[in-house]
Parts: sequence; structure tokens; C-alpha cells
Amino acid sequence: MHDLNNSAIRSAWETLSAALDFDNGNQQVRWSEEVERRLKENGLTYQAHTSRDYESRQGQLDVVPYLMDESTYELLALGLSQRVRFFEALLADLYGERRLIADGSIPAELLFANPEYLIEVHGLNPNSPWISFLAHDLVRDSEGQWFVLGQSTRAPAGLGYVLERRMIMSRVMGYLLRRMSVKRLSGFFRTLRSFLRADSRDNDLSILLTPGHTVESYFEHAFLANHLDFTLAEGDDLTVRGNRLMLKTLSGLRPVSGVLRRVVDKDLDPLELNPQSRHGIPGLMEVVRSGGVRMGNVPGSGVIDSPLWMGRFDGLCQKLLGEELILKSIPALWFGDSDEHEECFSLWPNLLVRHAGAYPTSESFVVHDLEPIEQVRLRARIEADPCGWVAWAAIDLERVPVANGSVRDESHAVIRMYTAQSQDKKIDVMPGGLAACNHSAAWAQLRPNTPEQYKDIWVMGAEPDTQLSIFAEMDVFVIGSNDQSMTPSRVADAMFWLGRYIERADALTRLVREVLAGVIDVRTEKQQAAHWLLGAQINTEDITLEDAAFDIHQAFFVRDAPGGFSELIDAIMRNARATPDYLSDDSWRALVNLEQMINRIAWMKRSDAGRLLDQVDLILMQLAAVSGLNNDTMSRTYANCFMDIGRHLERASKTLILLNYAFQSLKPQDISQWEMVLEVTDTVMTYRRRYRTRLHPTAILDLLLLDADTPRSISYLAARLEKLVNTLPVQQLGSRKTQLQQTAFAIHANLQMAAIDNYMTTQGSAKRPLIENLDQMIEQLAGLGEAITLAYFSHADVPQHLVKVGR
Repeated sequence: MHDLNNSAIRSAWETLSAALDFDNGNQQVRWSEEVERRLKENGLTYQAHTSRDYESRQGQLDVVPYLMDESTYELLALGLSQRVRFFEALLADLYGERRLIADGSIPAELLFANPEYLIEVHGLNPNSPWISFLAHDLVRDSEGQWFVLGQSTRAPAGLGYVLERRMIMSRVMGYLLRRMSVKRLSGFFRTLRSFLRADSRDNDLSILLTPGHTVESYFEHAFLANHLDFTLAEGDDLTVRGNRLMLKTLSGLRPVSGVLRRVVDKDLDPLELNPQSRHGIPGLMEVVRSGGVRMGNVPGSGVIDSPLWMGRFDGLCQKLLGEELILKSIPALWFGDSDEHEECFSLWPNLLVRHAGAYPTSESFVVHDLEPIEQVRLRARIEADPCGWVAWAAIDLERVPVANGSVRDESHAVIRMYTAQSQDKKIDVMPGGLAACNHSAAWAQLRPNTPEQYKDIWVMGAEPDTQLSIFAEMDVFVIGSNDQSMTPSRVADAMFWLGRYIERADALTRLVREVLAGVIDVRTEKQQAAHWLLGAQINTEDITLEDAAFDIHQAFFVRDAPGGFSELIDAIMRNARATPDYLSDDSWRALVNLEQMINRIAWMKRSDAGRLLDQVDLILMQLAAVSGLNNDTMSRTYANCFMDIGRHLERASKTLILLNYAFQSLKPQDISQWEMVLEVTDTVMTYRRRYRTRLHPTAILDLLLLDADTPRSISYLAARLEKLVNTLPVQQLGSRKTQLQQTAFAIHANLQMAAIDNYMTTQGSAKRPLIENLDQMIEQLAGLGEAITLAYFSHADVPQHLVKVGR
């Protein structure tokens, strides 16, 4: 339990428990439900941001916070600040003179068995601290003694989740935070942000470097980048020019002066480190050596994350700083030392064992929980590579209260706190963090990154915290320039294809809907028209009307259908995930719902036409919701502009292909087929209102090709494309911009000069110039898309590792 002998904790717990127990504990239940609801809302965004399927997020948020008084925080802050100073001295020695290796303080086997040690970094003398950011995991035993379980240099190491969960707790229990004088977290984030922006020029950028949406923590990266006002960037977004790190933007290359990175050390530079890495930037290490970029943290600092050090930090601190560690590490034993090796096996199997990989994700075992045969196998692995393993006896951890309905149970806690170090080596310790809870004390120590529950840590001050929010600035308010050409090229590329794929899905949905409606129609001419329309998309030689619903389901809805709905939604989500901070939460929810809807249809066992038609209608409505939300919530930036260009380009292409197919295969008297052309292009009501005649191919062509006021008309789309292309940035693009303008202008001008009499006979049949012109415009639109790609999305080729190929 909390230390109730401490008067500050006892008073705070009385206040908290009185609030939780109000209405016979129902207040605790209500708050828990509200916290869960808000986490689920964020969870939809989390699911959309990651390319894997997670049914729920690990470690939900407990409504009962972890309480810490100010004196305990000050003790921990003093100890953690000391550890940061010690790590600075240790890293300087390991990558410098290596005196600790020379005098035997560190066995060479221990260092070189550490997979995080980078020999390529030796001799690096950074012009900034080695560690600007560090996460520390601490435990307190049942006697009240604090120990450090490990540390992680891999930013942001849960920092985004700390911010997210504190924001949720503030919204649900805000009055309690104020009443209990809980310290705010904004000062820590401000320190971290100012470090990465120190000494930067006016036009320099600060970025958060992420491996991309394939990692589970991508939500955290996007969330934190947004709140720190950093640009979220991947390795392919960056390049090196003249010992400067540069971001590829629409206006060309822009310098980057600060990097908060989540990419592991060995993947940062494929030129010097891991040649197979696609997450790094070739030449980055040389930029770091020359002082061209400030990094949190410096490459090579991850060597301290390994658990191999756990039992040796105390002695090394005395040697380097002449001080005893205020916060001791877990008393771990290294199998690579003969005496410690013998001691470990004397305690076997009452041990916790961890491999040398980076904390906290390295392989770990509770030995006495293993079957006898598994214990034998583990022991054999350790004997084969003793330098790569550590072990310790499980500590009897403190117990903390956790909510369970209207009552409270007990669990074990590992708390994670954070330090930030400025350029002048001033160290700030976050007055808060997260506590990871697990009912098993052993697994709480081994896997604090996958707990049963998280707690928000409340550090209580003597008086209310008046610190400003991270968004509140004390300087005079100034309206800055809104340079949208700073949009990263990768983002513009993704938005362009997001627009195309959404429109492609819309066109396919409308076509399939009309085909299904025709299949279930009792009129023969409607069924024949449906068969004809289906031929615009796939080969219909082997499709009969009796089995049409099954064939349509197989052709468009099953998971492996080429060009089908599953393939399209995968492409939509892939491009949306590449732009996480450009779409609103409502847009993300709509996209997730669309993805779930399509996946459900893919697994339908029976595919009768009526049931399938109902599902297609729902897909169409959801696509309309996605487009409407994007249109209503997105700022009119270049990202939005490229999405609009993609949508209009795709719509024009699909409409031209349909018109080409219709005018080459239909006769003027094929009324049902011509009606389906209008249905697919959503222009039936416009046609009836404008022409008030029976369907005629000439009138349809006039509407869909030459009418400048109909949103589905090629003439309207061409005018929009020309206008959008003319708004694109021209910096550093030279003559390519003129080429884009000329291509867009040529398409629009060709339509403005067109005369319907040159394309159609009086009987309603197509003349040869119509087909030739449709073919030409299809090619021109394809050329326009390629020109946009070359002008804005391809500043440089993606680097490829060169290997020697034998004869």
C-alpha cells in the first residue's frame, strides 16, 4: 500500500478515497467507465495508425493514481539526475579513452557482449550531451527501499502515453488534481523541446524520427510530435547535403537542426551501421560528428540500456564521479563472471533471468515457473553463452491499490520517470510518469512494458502548480507565416494517393451497386445492362446471371481479389497512416469503420445479391462520410491540395474510361445501359432536370464531357485540376512547374474548344474523333499524374545498399 505513515500521503489518500468511494463506490465505477471510453476513442486512432491488428491496447489506465509526495519526488529527482551525470561520464569513457576497460573495471567481454555497443561510434566527441532524454524504471520494495530496474534511451519510451493519460485523467478528475496540488508536466516537455531547438537558425526544423506506421508505438510518435510541434518524419523523408540533415519538402530541401529519434542506434545510418536498414539516413553519422544536428539521443548511447550493467553501476559511479549512487540498481549477477556464475546457479531456480538485449524488451524468464525440461534448455543456453545473461532474485515489491469495480484490489508497481538534459547539462526530472502494475511481482520486474494496468503518477506539491501549459508562451504573441510548402514530400505523396484510392473505391462501389441492382431486377433488359456494365471492370465471359452475386463477391470482396475492395482499403489505410497528424479523429474513426465493414463482407459465407447490395450501400455511405469529413475538417494546405488533385484526377480518369467503353460498345437504343452510365456517375437527376428528354447519347456526352457546372463532368474536373496545379509551390522546381501548368491547361483548353457536333452524329452514334480524343485525354491525365510525382515526390532516389555480386 501507499506509505500511510507519511502525513502528506495519508492526507492525500483520504481525499482521493473519499472521492472514489462517493455514492457507495459508484463514483469510482463511473470514472473508470469514463476513462475507458476516452481510451477507446483514442484506441480507434491507435488502431488506424498501426498497420497491425490489435484488439485492445496493452495496459489500460487505472482510475486510482499512484500518489507521491514532494519529498519522495525530490529524493528520486536527485538520484536520477546523478545517474544522468554518471551515464554521461560512462559513455564518454566507453567511446573515448576506455580507461575502465584498461584498468579492468569493466571486463572487455561484458562490453563486447552488449549488442547495443557500436564500435563505429568510437572517437565521437559530440557537441551536445550524449543523453538529452532518458526513461528510468524504478521499484520500491516492501521495506520502502528504492531500486532502479533499468533505463531506456529510446525516445520517446512511452512519453506520448504519459501525456495522453494525464490529459484523460485531467478531463475526468480535473478538480482532484487541482485540489491535491498535483504538479503539471508541461515544464518537462518545454525543456525537452527547447533542447532540440537550441542554437537553431530561424528556418531550421525539429523532427521526431520514426520507423513508420509498421511499429506498434506509431500512435505515440504522432501524438507526441503533434504536441511538441515537431515534424513527424521517416528515414526516406530525409537526406544529407553538405554535412547538414535535410527534410525533403514540396519547396525543396529544408535544414533540420534537432532530432528526437525512435529509430534504434544501429539502424540510423545504412552507410556506416546496418546496411540493410530502411529506417535511417545515409551519411547521418558524419553529420553528427561534424555537429550539424542535435540528437536526442546521440547514436551509441543505447549501450547503457543493456541489463548486463545492472550489478556494476554502483562501483563504476564511485570510480567516475567519486560518489556513491543515491539510487542503487537491482543487485543483478552476470553469468560472464566466474564467481557470479557460481552464485547464480547456487540460487537456481529461484531467479529472474534476462538476456543482454536492450531493456525492457530483451528475452526474460521466471525460472521456477518453467517446466523442468525448459529449465534444462535455458541453463544450456546460458552455459553456451554466459556473457549474454544476467539474473537476480525477485524483489518483494510494494503493493498499491487498483480499482476493481466499486472496490479496490492490490497489485505490484514499477514506476517510469523521465529526465531531460539541456545543452548546458541542466537536468530536469518530470514530476510524474506512469506506474506499470502487475499482480505478479516477478513479471512486474521482468516486463514492465506489458503491464496489466497503468497508473498516472501524481506528484503532490505544497501548493497549487501555476505552471503554464506547454502551449502557453510568455512571449508577445506574433502571427507567423504559414509556409505550407514545408509539407514533407512523403506526406504530399501519401495524400495524393489517398485521394486517388478513396475515389477509386467510390467508383468501384457505384459500379458494383448498379450491377447488383440490375441482377435482382426482373426485367431482362436491366439484367443484360448489368452484365454489360460489369464488363467495364472484369471479363464476363464465364459469368451467368444466376451466379452473378457469388461471382461478384469473389471478384471484388474476398481478401485476395486483385483490384477489389480489400486491396483498395489496404491502400487507403496505408496512405492514411503515413499522414497521421493531417486527418481529424472523426476521419480516422470513419476510416476504421470502413475497414471493418469491408473486412466483414469479405468473410460473408452466402452472397445473395440483395444482401450484398445492402452492404454495398453502406460502404458507399461510409465513403461519403470519409470524403465529407476530410473536406470539412482539413485545413486548405498543400496536403489537402494534393489529396484534391488525386481525387479529381482519379474521377476524371474513371469517367473517361467509362465513356470510352460506352461509346465504343453501345448503340443509341441501349437505353438501360445508358441509364446505368448516368447512375454510376451520379448524374441521373441532373440529366432529367436539364434535358427533360428520353435518354440520348449526345445529351449524355454533353453532360459528362463538356458541362462545366457538373462536378462529375470532365470539363469541370479539368478546370479544377488546372486551378489546383496552378496553386502548387514553384520553389526549386524550375521548368517542371511550367510543364505541369501546360499539361493541365492543354486538357482544359481541349475541352473548352470542343464542339459536340464534331463528336456525334445526328442519330446519336460516336464519330471517330470522339474515341481518339477520349484516348488522348486518358493518356494526358496519366502523364499529369507522372509529372506531379516527378516534380514533388522525388527529390532523390531511395538509397540502395551496394553489394558485391560474384560471377
